[in-house]
Order: sequence, then structure tokens, then C-alpha cells
Amino acid sequence: MAAIHGKGAMAGDMRNQEYGEKSKAAQAADEIARYNANARAAAQAGNNANAGATFAANMARQAAKTGAAGAMSGAAQHSADSTRGLYGNLGASAYNAAKGVVDDDAKVRATATAEAREDERRRRYGYGYDDDGI
Repeated sequence: MAAIHGKGAMAGDMRNQEYGEKSKAAQAADEIARYNANARAAAQAGNNANAGATFAANMARQAAKTGAAGAMSGAAQHSADSTRGLYGNLGASAYNAAKGVVDDDAKVRATATAEAREDERRRRYGYGYDDDGI
């Protein structure tokens, strides 16, 4: 009976040894998986940081370009406004000058017409002139 008991104890010890080996192998695999997961997370964080830095640099570069283009656009708009104002004033001046000429011409015609009518009336009724019509 002692032999059977010894045989059973030896089988139990072998099972415990096999269980211990499998447990240690599983713990090692868990440690390796945990290390790999941490390494992947760190690499991903680094990649994200690099991508974020690249994005921020690109946005800063675009903002600088946009700012310069905005300044150039503002200068061009100011120049266009100045030109529009200049030609608007020139056009208004030309209009007023032409209107003044036309108005003066109309006044001259009206005055000449009135004077001609007065001269005709004086000739017709014979007053205000000498005999020779002067």
C-alpha cells in the first residue's frame, strides 16, 4: 500500500510540477503581451504627437500665408478704393464742368435771344436808335 501511496504522491507531484510550468509559461506570456501593449501604446502616442506637431506646423505655415495674403488683399482693396475715389471725383468734376458750359451756353443764348428781341422791338417802334440804326 505504501507503494501505491508513493506512486500516487509522485503522480501528484508531477502534476503540480506540470501545472507550475504551465503557470510560469502563462505568466511569461502575459508579461510579454503587457510589455508589447505598453510599447505599442508608447509608439502610438509618439506617432500621434508627431502627427499633431506636423499638423500644428502646417497650420502655422498656412496662417502665415493667409496673413500675408490678407495684408496684400487689404492693400489692393485700399488702392482700388483710392482709384475709384479719384476717378469718381474726376468724373464728377468733368460732369460739373460740362454742365457749367452747357448752362453758360444756354444763358448766353437766352441773353442773346432776349437782346435780339429787344433790338427788334426798338427797331420796329423806332426808339433808342439813331436814324442809321446804330
